Amino acid sequence: MRRIVLLAAGTLASCGGGPEPVPAPGPAEAPPSGTPPAADLPKGPPRLALEFRDRALAGLGRDPATALRNVRAALDLAPEFGGALDLAALLALATGKPDEALADWARIAPNDPAQPWARLHRAMAGALSGVAKADARGDLAWLGAHPEWEPEASRLGSALATALAGNPGVASGTLAEAGERWEREALRGIAEAGREDGDPGAAAAAFESSLARGPGLGFLHAGRARALASGGDAAGARKAWDRAIAAEPWVPGHRAARGVLRLSIGDADGALEDVEWALRLRPDDPVALRARATVRERRGDRNGARADLDAALRLRPGDAPALAARARLRAAAGDEPGALADLDAALRLSPGSVEALVARSELRAAAGDAAGAGADLDEALRLRPGDPRALLSRAVIRGRSGDARGALRDLDAAFEGREASPDLYIERSRHRAALGDSEGARADLDRAIEGGAGSATTFLARARLRIAAQDPEGATRDADRALALDPRSAGAHVLRGRLAEEALESKAALAHYERAVELDPSDVEALASRGIARLRLGHPKGGISDLERALAAPGRLDEKLAERARAALADAKAKAAKRGR
Repeated sequence: MRRIVLLAAGTLASCGGGPEPVPAPGPAEAPPSGTPPAADLPKGPPRLALEFRDRALAGLGRDPATALRNVRAALDLAPEFGGALDLAALLALATGKPDEALADWARIAPNDPAQPWARLHRAMAGALSGVAKADARGDLAWLGAHPEWEPEASRLGSALATALAGNPGVASGTLAEAGERWEREALRGIAEAGREDGDPGAAAAAFESSLARGPGLGFLHAGRARALASGGDAAGARKAWDRAIAAEPWVPGHRAARGVLRLSIGDADGALEDVEWALRLRPDDPVALRARATVRERRGDRNGARADLDAALRLRPGDAPALAARARLRAAAGDEPGALADLDAALRLSPGSVEALVARSELRAAAGDAAGAGADLDEALRLRPGDPRALLSRAVIRGRSGDARGALRDLDAAFEGREASPDLYIERSRHRAALGDSEGARADLDRAIEGGAGSATTFLARARLRIAAQDPEGATRDADRALALDPRSAGAHVLRGRLAEEALESKAALAHYERAVELDPSDVEALASRGIARLRLGHPKGGISDLERALAAPGRLDEKLAERARAALADAKAKAAKRGR
C-alpha cells in the first residue's frame, strides 16, 4: 500500500507536469523518493489504481463527474493514495460537494508528498470558492514555511496570499508568463482581473486556459464570467455564471452577480429571483444586498434599494461599490452633498475606482464644476483607457461646453473595440438625450430593445423620448409595456398618468398617480402630479397638501413641473382664501 502513496508524488503535478516533491523533514517518517514508471508496475491493485487515476485526469476539464467516479475507483484500491485524494477533493468541489472535498483533504497523511499541492488547493477552496471550513490562512502559512517540499506550490501560494492582501499588481508581476499548471493560470487570471488597469481579455484567456487544463472549479468559471462581462460579452458571461453556480451552488455572490447581469440584458424578473436566492443562502451577505439594491433601483424601487445599501454598509462600512451606489441614489433624491460625501469616501477607500470617479464627475458637472468633472474623467480614462461610461460622460461635458465634435468622437469611441451590448446602447442613449440628440437617443434604445434589453426601464426611457417627439400613441404603448413588465414601477405609473392627463382622462391619470405615490412615497414627481390632478378634480385639501410637500424639496422637481406646481398651488390657495371670506 505504501508504494501506491509514493506514486501519488506531485498530487496534480501530473495535470501539468512539474518536479517531484521533496519530502519534508519532520518527526514522521518521510516517504522515500523515486517511483518507477506506471508501465513497469506488475498487474494488480497498484497499477489499476493508477489507471483509474489517469482516466480521471484525462476527463478532468471535460466531465468532472465521470472523472470523480474514476478517482473514487482508484481510492477503493488504494485508500491512502494522497494524489488521488487531492484529485478527488478537487473534483468533489467541481461537482458541488464541498464537505466531501474537505474530508478527502483531511485523509491525506501529514508526510505524504501530496501535501503541498493539497494545501494550495484547499487554500483556493477557502479563499476563492467560499468553503467556510477551509482554513486558507493556515494552509498558505504552511506553504510559506515549507518551500522545500514543492517550490512551485509555495510560489503560487505566495502569489495567492499577495492577491488576497489587496496587491494584485504585485501578484501579477510574479505570474506574468503563462504556465503549464492550471493553478498558475488561475492565479494569473485572478491577478489580471484584480488590477485597476487589468485587461479583461487577458484575464478571460487565463481562466479559459486554467479550465482547459484542470478541474472545472466554480471560482474559475466565476472569474471568466466577470472578465467576459467587463469585455462586453454578456451572453458568454451568462453561460459562465451558470457553470459557476452549478459547481458552487453555496456561493451567494455567484447568484447575485448573475442577477445583475440578467438585469443588464432586460431579464428583471430573473434578476430579482437570483438576488433573492442569494439572500436566502446568506441573509447578511453585503454583496448580495448590493446586488438586490441594483435590481430594485432599476425596477424603480429607490426606497428598497437605499435600505439594502444601508444594510450592506452596516455589515461592511468600507464597501466602495456600495458607497458609490448609495451616492447615485442620494443624487437622484436631490441630496448632492450626501452623494459627494459617499463618493469621496469610496475614493479614499479605493482611489483607483473608475466607477466612483465617473459618478463623481457627473455630480460635479451637474453642480457646474466642469474642471473638477474633467479631472475625474481624465483620471478614470488614465486608469482604464477606453472605458465606455467615462467616454460617454466626457461627451456630455464637451457637448455642454460647445465642443460638439469632441462629444460625438467620445460617443463613437465608447463603442470601439467592444461588442455593442444592449446596456451600452442604453447608456449612450441617456447621454445623447442629455446633449439634445433625441433622434440618436431613440435609435440607441431601439437597438437595445432589439438586442434583448426590453426591460421596464428601457421602455420607459423610450416612452419619454416619444413624448418629446410628439408621439403620444407610441409613448402610451411603451409605457403600457413598461407596466406589464414591472407593475411596481412608480416611474411608469407617473408617465402613464401624464399621458392620460394629456388625453383628458383625468380620473385615470389620478389613479396612476395614486399608485405611484403608494409604491414610492418619496417620488416628488408623483406627489406633485397627484396634487395637480386632485385640484383639477375638485379635491383642494389633498391637492394643496401634495403640492406643498413636493415643493418643499428644492431642486428635486423638474423645472417645468415645479413651475406648474407653484402656479396650481397659488391658484388653489387664492380660491381657498376667497371661499373663506
